[in-house]
Amino acid sequence: MKDFKELLKLDILLNRTLAGRQGSLVRREIDGAVVIVGDLHGEIESLEQIINRVSAINREVKGEDINWFFLGDYVDRGPDSLELLARLISFRLKKPDRVLFLRGNHEDWKMNLHYGFAWELHLHNMDSLSGLIIKWYESLPLIAVIPPVAMVHGGPPFPIPVSFKDISDISFKETRGMHVLWSDPDDEYYMNRGGGTRAFNDRECQDFLRLVECSFLVRGHQHVPLKGYKINFGTCITLFSAACGLGWPRSFIYAKDINDMKNLHKHIYTL
Repeated sequence: MKDFKELLKLDILLNRTLAGRQGSLVRREIDGAVVIVGDLHGEIESLEQIINRVSAINREVKGEDINWFFLGDYVDRGPDSLELLARLISFRLKKPDRVLFLRGNHEDWKMNLHYGFAWELHLHNMDSLSGLIIKWYESLPLIAVIPPVAMVHGGPPFPIPVSFKDISDISFKETRGMHVLWSDPDDEYYMNRGGGTRAFNDRECQDFLRLVECSFLVRGHQHVPLKGYKINFGTCITLFSAACGLGWPRSFIYAKDINDMKNLHKHIYTL
């Protein structure tokens, strides 16, 4: 395996030249099987279990080559953020056109200083890599539109954009970028995270889906007690793929054919 610094440099180049990349947006059409993974938070074991489970399912249904989408929050909280990032990027380099990473709210150095990743780097005598890691964070797209599915880490930008160009211009540093990374659906689980974050409602979700010409919004960001996933408004699916050391249920989506996802909830798997 290439050293971690080299892996980061290679993946930054990949992120900047993604097919369908338009600023903060990746927009493309694909064929074949699809997997969508939520927050992993430094849990290499959870990633490996998902990969093994998907491989078994795919063999059983005789699926085609798989397109993998990760919704962000790769680091912090868990014990193995470095190992997880190295594994994810190495996994991607084997199939660069079939693996996409989105940015989560923990792909932020200020978060890393409080939630563990910065300390993990320090323990491995890798503090000097912080600048390159920040560049990797900044190279990640915020939104993926892969019809019939739109993907973000948190929620739709608000106010709702008026065009794809408007979406592509959204920056991590502006309020709408914060909404994409931090928002949660307005339901019984909602807790205000402060700092200008907000809840999004059914109307806003549907308005965003109409704009991007998709049927479903798939997001991460939010642990769902006892279940590992939830569905809001009939069209918004939340996935959380980390156990966080508490034995929490973990979820992911697998579908043999992305063009046959009318009942998306039937494609949700749990560990």
